[in-house]
Amino acid sequence: RLQELEPLISGGCTAVVAVVCGNKLYVANVGDSRAVVVRQTPNGALETLQLSTDHDVKNEEELKRLEKLGLNPEELKRAGRLGPQENTRSIGDYNIKKGYQSVDV
Repeated sequence: RLQELEPLISGGCTAVVAVVCGNKLYVANVGDSRAVVVRQTPNGALETLQLSTDHDVKNEEELKRLEKLGLNPEELKRAGRLGPQENTRSIGDYNIKKGYQSVDV
């Protein structure tokens, strides 16, 4: 039954969430979605500031996390991707995670 469902559940997505609470901005992301803020400097120029961390094989901290999960970081760097995708975290992507052994349907 799982093989029948695979085409329906094999997709995935990435996301960014930002919440303003009082005078603080909280940002969370998963995958290759990036949170960026644009602000105006005192002299009127615009500058950008990346607020989130990229989850890909170029991120050394992410490679350390994946190594703790049993993946080979050198192999990931050579391939430049995890399976068919460049990002190392996502919502869904059943066919990449291969962690589902059974599913109640």
